[in-house]
Amino acid sequence: AHDFGVHCVSKALGVNYERLKGRTSGGTVGRRRSSSRRPKFVEVRTAPPVFSSPCIVELESPSGVRMRISLQGTVDADLVALTTAFVSAER
Repeated sequence: AHDFGVHCVSKALGVNYERLKGRTSGGTVGRRRSSSRRPKFVEVRTAPPVFSSPCIVELESPSGVRMRISLQGTVDADLVALTTAFVSAER
């Protein structure tokens, strides 16, 4: 909520705006940590997934556009990037 705003976060997550606003203003819950105390991001790389049987991923946007991805065997495709591109193309 500090980074994107209370309204955007409450709308995207479907949480109560007033309760989220109350949690972010005042008290220790809503305060940002100092940059020296922030946890560092750690990327954990893994091997590409292996599907022994066919796996189908279907996405549908709110406007009704659909994307279907059929996977089998070792998958080198970046599913997160494909999904992100599909979602951002609708905006």
